Amino acid sequence: MTSAHPPSIHWSSESGINPWIPPDLLKLARAAALPADIARLRRERRYIVNQPAQLVAVEKAGCVWPVRIRDISPRGMQLAAEQAILAPPEVRIRWNGRDVRGIIRYNHKYDSGNYRIGVELDTRSDDLMREILARQSEELRDANLVLEHQAGLARQYASLLDLVSDAVAVLAPDGVVLFWNKPAERLYGCRRAQVVGRKFQTSIPLEPAADPANVSSGIETHHLRPVCADGASLPVAIQWTVEKDASGQVQAVVCISRGS
Repeated sequence: MTSAHPPSIHWSSESGINPWIPPDLLKLARAAALPADIARLRRERRYIVNQPAQLVAVEKAGCVWPVRIRDISPRGMQLAAEQAILAPPEVRIRWNGRDVRGIIRYNHKYDSGNYRIGVELDTRSDDLMREILARQSEELRDANLVLEHQAGLARQYASLLDLVSDAVAVLAPDGVVLFWNKPAERLYGCRRAQVVGRKFQTSIPLEPAADPANVSSGIETHHLRPVCADGASLPVAIQWTVEKDASGQVQAVVCISRGS
């Protein structure tokens, strides 16, 4: 295959192909590019996307790698991979039943566990770019509908929690208050706007002080000081429920309080 201009990386046998090109060397290669090439690339708008695809080696049957199309223009695209890909320069990109040929212009490690591959397409592919952008737009619209539905449910659940008798708070793993119902306002004397976004242990005067970042699921007794006209403190029973993901990492802490 004859390319319009020489690649910035010289390929040899497969054993001589490096998993990635160091970023400093990549900068030098770009700096050495012809002014006409740089001007053309600057005029060509690239669109950010996030589409699953496959990178296929043209001359090596069975060599297929999962990648994601990170950005695209009519003449090329940048692929992202989670592993180093030892691909010869001539490749095909498969996406949604489409199969386009191109040549790898750079292949380097971007950061830890993240690799970037730049592919120049053999022929200008405006139709492919429009199809990918349309698919990306559909996925974003569907994701926004899901988010709107979830937001509606969250508002509904929050309204229901205002009707219960116990004080309910939802905290982030570091103790920052994410949710605060009306019974919590009455029990602790703090309005929702005063505590949401702030750390529980610095907003609520409890003895002993409660640090949700260090609690485990269970019931503890604290004293809210002082809330009575005679300066007496109010005993408060707090039930902590720690929510964890499959790996054991804390996702949230639910705090249910009741005055004794």
